[in-house]
Amino acid sequence: MERLRNTSVKVLLVEDDAVGRIALEQLARDKGLAWECTLAGSLSEAKELLAKHRFDCIIADFSLHDGFALTILDSAGTVPVIATTASGDEQAAVTAMKTGAFDYLIKDPQRNYLTVLPLTVENAIKHREQAMHVQMLLQAMINISDSVYITDGEGRMVFVNKAFCKTYGYDQNEVLGRHVSFIYREDFKDGPFESGEVKEICQKRKDGRLLPVALSRSVVADENGDAFCVFVVRDLREKKRVELALKRSERRYRRITEAVTDYIFTVYIENGRPIKTIHGPGCIAVTGYAAEEFAQNPYLWFEMVHEADRVAVQEQAEEILSTQNSTFIEHRIVRKDGRVCWVRNTLVPQFDHQGQLVSYDGLVRDISEQKRLEAQLHQAQKTQVLGTLAAGVAHDFNNLLMTIQGNVSLMLCEIDSGHRFSENLLEIERRIRSGAKLTRQLLRYARNDTCEVKPTDLNQLVEEVSQTFGRARKDITICKELTKDLFAVEADEAQIEQALNLFMNASDAMPGGGRLCLRTTNVTHHDVVNRPYDPKPGNYVLLEIADSGTGIDKDTLERIFEPFFTTKEMGRGTGLGLAVVYGIVKGHGGYIDVTSEKGFGTTFSIYLPATQKKALESSAAVCPIVRGDGTVLLVDDDAALLDVGVSLLKKLGYRVLKARSGAQALKVYKANRHEVNLVILDVVMPGMDGYTTCRKIREIDRNSKVLFLSGKYKDDQVDKVLEGGNGTGYTQKPFSLAELSRAIKAILGNTDDSKAAQKP
Repeated sequence: MERLRNTSVKVLLVEDDAVGRIALEQLARDKGLAWECTLAGSLSEAKELLAKHRFDCIIADFSLHDGFALTILDSAGTVPVIATTASGDEQAAVTAMKTGAFDYLIKDPQRNYLTVLPLTVENAIKHREQAMHVQMLLQAMINISDSVYITDGEGRMVFVNKAFCKTYGYDQNEVLGRHVSFIYREDFKDGPFESGEVKEICQKRKDGRLLPVALSRSVVADENGDAFCVFVVRDLREKKRVELALKRSERRYRRITEAVTDYIFTVYIENGRPIKTIHGPGCIAVTGYAAEEFAQNPYLWFEMVHEADRVAVQEQAEEILSTQNSTFIEHRIVRKDGRVCWVRNTLVPQFDHQGQLVSYDGLVRDISEQKRLEAQLHQAQKTQVLGTLAAGVAHDFNNLLMTIQGNVSLMLCEIDSGHRFSENLLEIERRIRSGAKLTRQLLRYARNDTCEVKPTDLNQLVEEVSQTFGRARKDITICKELTKDLFAVEADEAQIEQALNLFMNASDAMPGGGRLCLRTTNVTHHDVVNRPYDPKPGNYVLLEIADSGTGIDKDTLERIFEPFFTTKEMGRGTGLGLAVVYGIVKGHGGYIDVTSEKGFGTTFSIYLPATQKKALESSAAVCPIVRGDGTVLLVDDDAALLDVGVSLLKKLGYRVLKARSGAQALKVYKANRHEVNLVILDVVMPGMDGYTTCRKIREIDRNSKVLFLSGKYKDDQVDKVLEGGNGTGYTQKPFSLAELSRAIKAILGNTDDSKAAQKP
């Protein structure tokens, strides 16, 4: 009653009796009820009002002049209807209740009709609210995404929602009335189950497949006190799938991190500061320290960083904490075994759902080998640049020597051997040859020639290389014990000279000077004993290079011929020198040994197979001048060389035409093509080089004969031209008059020694 007094209640009063309407209005006023009464005198009027307005309760007379009040139920919807009547017809009451009226009252003063009516209205409104609440709950259970089923006290299903049918694969009529055990596994044991408790179990679908679920149970009772169990079930299949995928991913990540040689770590962050670090197993391979050692000493990583790089590493850590950007640096660390190695340290931040930094992952990769290769590449590029520069210097230097040699040759032609300056001029020639060898040795590493194996006098090579070395290191005393009548060896002089780079190793071992002993001797395979190899039977030439330097320790000695192995610091050695020497000796069918003791010097022993062939004579040997006749076109852009060349050719008996460029040479050749017997071309000329000039001349006359001269060394392009057969030759500057004469006759013919004239 208190609710009706304090809360406005909208009541539709359907009554065609004016006395009844007045009585109800008076009742509301007397009782102080907050009723907003709307009157309808007929069913039709009541239906119109229901269509336009909302009401909390309808009080309708059972019998109206235009019909029965109960027909209004179709229009009332969920609004409770209280039927009233002036007669106490019991059958009418039964009909009203069955039709859907909330209650049926007899308008009899003796039955306190007006006293009961307000309470009946209040109960009707409460009942409506409860019914609406129950309906809302029912709709929620029906449409909720989780499965819901209700069982009675005997375990029979009395309710299932849509989600249950979809998840378990049953229709509703297949499960209602059945005992709930059909959805449980046979081995399921129902233990204590507190109300509201959630358990993860497996149930069964209709198709027999197991269904992982999270199950909660609540016990409720109806108005009769009968107990019911309400089960709410959450399908865990997707959760289990994600968990399984996560476990697989974790196992895969663990296998990968255990397999890789990179060092992976994770630093966890709290309030912007590191609180814990997890180290992967790769830390041993990169640093030499185990994860347990890092755990025992939180500062071990920073202590391991090379002193010169600690500031950079500290700045990297501060940067990722402040900017939260992925970053990497390259720095050095000192491994547990004391070795210094280069690493690339990459840090990648990890964030939570709010964008806060929670950790960062680090990957440390050993890049020492990469750094070593970069240094080797840098050295190779530097060598290539120096080689190009040296080639240009050698060309100009050889041209300079050629000018001197040409003039010396002309002077020697004018005097006899008894002249007081004869010996001086011959000494100048010897020095010119030494200068030419210097340029050849300077360019040895820049040349890309194929092997030119020939019988070689090893003593002569040792003499020449040691002289060059001696001029560079005058603080080192060189003693030579070279056997006379030494066997010749089949060798490529350029490669053997490169192998004699061992002199430089000896030099490095004697920074303050010392003694270098060079010994050659004839041996056989019987003399090569107590070696890790079994030499092929035959004669060998033994070259020993012994220094009084610092010596080599045992560990280094075992690896000394390995490619890229070096004891020099990064950037100062490629580790290829001795490996190349080893390859050259093996390529010649020989063997190389090394003996050393720390502090007592080092001895390298090289065994090269001997040959019965005689070593070819040195280019310094005296050769006769071969005179000739005919017309020669001389082409050179250097005026001094052109002048001395003209004089040399005239001295040999030739008529000479000259040109200072390729274009000028073509004009001269076209004008004198029927007279020119030979074209002598400088290879390197501005504008049109010697090769192009030769090609264009042979477009004029394909049978023209050409002799190439160059201050550079013979290259592939010359070889291709020479492959054309007769009519083409090549001579290296500087050359003597005799060498020029024989080169010309080799092309023009008549090179028989009987036709050669001696120098006057």
